[in-house]
Amino acid sequence: MPRVLIVDDDKAQLLLMQDALGGENLEIVSATNASETFEAIYRQIPDLIILDIGLPGEHGFDILRSIRVEPRYDAVPVVIYSASHDTDSKV
Repeated sequence: MPRVLIVDDDKAQLLLMQDALGGENLEIVSATNASETFEAIYRQIPDLIILDIGLPGEHGFDILRSIRVEPRYDAVPVVIYSASHDTDSKV
């Protein structure tokens, strides 16, 4: 079963994403910060990571850079998104 890791600090957003993907015969794993993200990846490499860029502490792009440093994670696709409606934040 494909494994999807969703990373977002907003619990409501996590639930929304889980509900949206839940009926697709996927194993959904969630994380709310960098530490939980790396724990989940080390436990089992996901088939896809959906990553919020607006995380407190370590920014989503910082997490992505850390993931990409490790060669065994190079092939894992990462979808980056932002719940922010502010254009400057997205850019």
